[in-house]
Amino acid sequence: MEFLLEKPKIILFYKNVLREKKDMSIKAAKQDIIKKFQTHEKDAGSSQVQIALLTDRISGLTEHFKTHKKDVHSLYGLQALSNQRKKLLKYLERKNPEAYKTVVEQLKLRH
Repeated sequence: MEFLLEKPKIILFYKNVLREKKDMSIKAAKQDIIKKFQTHEKDAGSSQVQIALLTDRISGLTEHFKTHKKDVHSLYGLQALSNQRKKLLKYLERKNPEAYKTVVEQLKLRH
């Protein structure tokens, strides 16, 4: 009965590619990505930052699918993230083409 009193452990199944160190926590990695792509000191929600964070999550889920090929429910989540990033990229390209080019180059999204 002791197992019922224990708090459930959160299992993170994806590896973030944009992290500099493999053993970084997710919160520290997120802060690191925000620092790289922010436009000013207190920026945490600009299009550039959102695109970078979505790219990190997409790359993590892509790694997840290499071992879990039949995980259809996570695939729907991946498609939603991908569509959201696509919309943000279109918005950024329309509003600020220079920032769009730098984000695409830094994240290596287009060839």
